[in-house]
Amino acid sequence: MSGSTTSGASPSARATLQKFEPPMWIQSMFPRVDNNQLKGEKNWLPWAQMMKDLLENIGLWKIITGKEPKPSPESPELDIWKAKDSYIRIAYSQCVEQEIIPKLAGLNAKAAWDLMENEFKQSGTGSIVYWFHQLFKLAAGTEDIYEHIKQYKTAIRYLANAGVPFPEHAQAAMLLASLPGDSWTSFRLATKVTTMTTFSSMASLIRDEV
Repeated sequence: MSGSTTSGASPSARATLQKFEPPMWIQSMFPRVDNNQLKGEKNWLPWAQMMKDLLENIGLWKIITGKEPKPSPESPELDIWKAKDSYIRIAYSQCVEQEIIPKLAGLNAKAAWDLMENEFKQSGTGSIVYWFHQLFKLAAGTEDIYEHIKQYKTAIRYLANAGVPFPEHAQAAMLLASLPGDSWTSFRLATKVTTMTTFSSMASLIRDEV
């Protein structure tokens, strides 16, 4: 295609002529093999670095960082952006374990990356202090007790993944002790925790009080 052909075309015509065509060889570089696919917290860091390097190589990392945001509906660049976004999302579907795929449904490439990063990045022994800090922050309270329980369980799960597991009855006691505000004082004092108490059973008792 000569320079004179594209320079004289309107923006919409140039957009029609443009295509997103990544090199064929790049496809074989994505971590599709089972032992390289994203499994969760335990291999997020190496997987994310590999994906970043590959996406940078073909100019798509800007989609993830937001430096190349989605164009407006009227923009002639929208179709090209959609093609790039679709390419990344297809790569995700082939490079993560099956259990992760449903979490990404309906999300664009950046939103899907952000979701995976938020869920899987804080893993390993280096995140122990971070997740203990999250537990203490939750003890300060939240208006939504259902969200409180959800976030508390998440923090405990990540601590377990980082090598700091708590027995079920300890999880239940910690959840009970974390209930915010004076309105929960009577409930805390009246509720007993034994070695048979589980996090789920404690969570159910708390929800019944709401």
